[in-house]
Amino acid sequence: MPAFSEAKPRLLSKVTTPPPAPIIDDRHPEFPSEWAKRNAEFLEVHGWRKLAEARRGRSAIDPDVAKSPQAAAGYLDYLRTIGAPVHSKAPPKTPAEVQVAADKGPHPSAIAHREFLWGEAYEMCQRRHTMVLPLSAVQDISGVQVRPPMVAKQRDRRPLTLCDLTYSGVNVNIVLLVPNESMQFSRALRRLLLQIYRADPRWGPVYMAKNDIWVGFYNVFVISNGVKNFGVILPTPPGQEPLVLFFLTF
Repeated sequence: MPAFSEAKPRLLSKVTTPPPAPIIDDRHPEFPSEWAKRNAEFLEVHGWRKLAEARRGRSAIDPDVAKSPQAAAGYLDYLRTIGAPVHSKAPPKTPAEVQVAADKGPHPSAIAHREFLWGEAYEMCQRRHTMVLPLSAVQDISGVQVRPPMVAKQRDRRPLTLCDLTYSGVNVNIVLLVPNESMQFSRALRRLLLQIYRADPRWGPVYMAKNDIWVGFYNVFVISNGVKNFGVILPTPPGQEPLVLFFLTF
């Protein structure tokens, strides 16, 4: 197995420094409601596609990626301009079915961490990774799906927001458009050792590297129509209309 020392084409934006941390206002628990109202007004006038495109901001993929010499350059440019395709085999939910899903409400762990989740929603909307809408604004939109969020406690770290797309039935209905080999789960150590064992010694010793790729998350748009599949019900105070947070990027 050769050491990967050759230069690779640049895929992400030329701005390599992370975006500045958002300024968290003391009133941030109120912001999702205010943004939801504005988004609903925009939706009524311009429609879903325009809303999703307006809220997702600038792509993190290099605008010159189409000029890259690699074979995937055209597809990467498609992801930059249109977004990652998401197609579901599930029949569209009726407004009543969306209401039933919303009535189940968030997981108890999410309710216990309501302030944390609202802070997360505020920050992610500010970074243009998500958008928030009132439940009443999306019930009649074909293809919308909502599910409860959960929050997992982590030792010596901030809580972790979870949105289970398997339990809620989203994953099983997503049309697979890429080879299964493009992402592999489980038995990582076994597969890694097998690759080392099979490495041709003529290439010299095997080199390994462990890289943190967290900065790669939320950098690829989801196609505007596919965003409808990724709604989660935020925990709202009693008497307030439920709010749905939609993920615009992954």
